[in-house]
Amino acid sequence: MRSLRNLSVLLGFTFIVLADLTPIRPTHYVVITLLLVNASTVLLLLGIIVREVWLIVQGLTGPLAMDAMFGFWFSASTFCACRC
Repeated sequence: MRSLRNLSVLLGFTFIVLADLTPIRPTHYVVITLLLVNASTVLLLLGIIVREVWLIVQGLTGPLAMDAMFGFWFSASTFCACRC
């Protein structure tokens, strides 16, 4: 979680530099460098998201997935039937 916070600080620094609020002049090379850093950060975050989605899909399609879903449905319907 701390690394994601550091990435957000880096993205905020990019905004501050591009808004010309620092002594660093937004020259062509500075802008290109910051855009490449931002693009790599976005790709890293997309990779993390894709990995997490892949793990969720693997969990839903595993050998115990139907067992878990049916067990949850059965216990929930039994619980509702008992309360009525």
